[in-house]
Amino acid sequence: MSYPYSKPFHRRENTRLPSLVASFRMAVLRLSITVTWNQDAWAG
Repeated sequence: MSYPYSKPFHRRENTRLPSLVASFRMAVLRLSITVTWNQDAWAG
């Protein structure tokens, strides 16, 4: 597998952004799960 030289550097510079997006998505997912679980608890 031969990559262009610009790709590894580009990937190394952008390592923070995907992890930030992933943590944000996990937070949103947990929030939505908690909200729906609370709604089910309140309804039932």
